[in-house]
Amino acid sequence: MLDAMLPVILLLILLYVGYTLVYKTDEPKKERKIHEDTQEVKEKHVEKPKKHVAKRKNPVETTAPKKQIQAEHPLLVHVLKGHTSAITACAFSPNGRFIATASTDRTVRLTLRESLKSKNPTFKTINLPYDYATACSFSSDGKTLGVVTADGCKVSLYSKFKTKPECITTFPVEHNVLSLLLNDIGEEWMTTLTIGKDDNTEIKCWNTSGHLLQTVNVNQIQNYHGVQSLDNRFIAVAAYTPEVKIFEIQRAKDGSFSKLNKAMGLQGHTSGVTDIAFDGSDFKPVNHIVTSSKDGSIRVWDINVRYKLQEDPKCIKQFQAPSGYYSTVDITPDGKWIAMTQGSALYFLKVATMQICCEIQNAQDDDITRIQFDATGIEIFVQGTTSRIIKVYHLPIE
Repeated sequence: MLDAMLPVILLLILLYVGYTLVYKTDEPKKERKIHEDTQEVKEKHVEKPKKHVAKRKNPVETTAPKKQIQAEHPLLVHVLKGHTSAITACAFSPNGRFIATASTDRTVRLTLRESLKSKNPTFKTINLPYDYATACSFSSDGKTLGVVTADGCKVSLYSKFKTKPECITTFPVEHNVLSLLLNDIGEEWMTTLTIGKDDNTEIKCWNTSGHLLQTVNVNQIQNYHGVQSLDNRFIAVAAYTPEVKIFEIQRAKDGSFSKLNKAMGLQGHTSGVTDIAFDGSDFKPVNHIVTSSKDGSIRVWDINVRYKLQEDPKCIKQFQAPSGYYSTVDITPDGKWIAMTQGSALYFLKVATMQICCEIQNAQDDDITRIQFDATGIEIFVQGTTSRIIKVYHLPIE
C-alpha cells in the first residue's frame, strides 16, 4: 500500500518545491513593482516647486510714450532764439540787414539776417538795466533803432550796429507808448513819434534832442496800433472806433518838421479797427492801405486821392472772415499779398482774387500779436503773446 502511494507522494513533494521556488522568486519583484507604482502615484500628486521666472514687463507700460514732434511748416525759414523771457517787440530794418527783438529779459538783440542760416547767428545785444523795452522801430534808412522802455517811459536811439550799438540820445516821453515811429529825412531832421497806449490816445512828435514838437489827440477811446508809410509821408492809427485817421507830416523847405496834420479818414467799418498797414516802400510811393476790423472784414483802400481837395479814399477790395475777426494784418510793398492772423494761425490772402491761398495753423506758440513783412515783401515775422522766439515765414509765391 505504501509502495503504491509513494509515487504520488513524491510527485506532490516535487510540485510543492517547484511552487515554492517560483513564488519566492517572483514575490520581491511584485513587491518592488507595487512599491514603484505607489511611489509614482505619490510623485504625481506632489506638486513640484515652481521655478521663479522674472515676469517680462510690458514695454507699453514701462517705456515713456515718444513725444510727437510736429513737422515744421515748409514756409518756415528762420526761428530766432536766445531770449530768456517773452518777446515784447520786433522789427525788420528797412535796409534788410537786421531784425531787432526786444524782451522782458531786459535786452534788445540785433540779429544779422545774413547769418541766420548758420548754426550760430551773429547778433549784437543792448542791455537795459532795471527796465525792458515795450516797442522798437528802425528809421527808414535802417541806420537808427529807437527803443521805448516800460518803467522809465523813455525813448533811446541807437546807432553803429556794425561794431557795438551806441546810445546817441535818451529822453523821457511822459506817457506809456503803444507804438514808436521814426520819421527821418536825413539824420538832422529825424522826428520821433510816440503813440499813446490804451486810453491815452495822443500822438507826440519829438526831435532827437527830446524837445516836444507837437501833440495831437486821436480821440478814439483806445489805440490799438500805429504805423507809418515807408516813404515817410503818412501816419495812421488803428483804434477802438470804426474810423481810421490818417495824418501827414508836413515839413519846411529845409526838411525840418513843420506840422502833423490830419489828411484823410477811412469810413466804412462798423466796428473797431484792430490793425492797419501801408503798401509801398522808400522807392515805391504808397497807394493803398489795408485794414482789419472787429466786424470781421479785411478792406483794401485806395488812398492815392486828392485829399487836399477833400477827395475821400475808396474801398476797392473786401474780404469777410468766415468766423470771428483778424487781429493783425500787413501787406507786401507791391500790394499783391495780405497776411493776417487769427489766434495762432497765419493766413495769406491774394489781393487780386481776395481769396486765402495759404493757411498756417500754429504759426506761433500762442496768440499772435504782431506780424510784419520785410522791405522786399518776401519774408514775414510772426510774434506771439508770451513766446520767447520769433518765427519768420516765406511768402507762398506761386
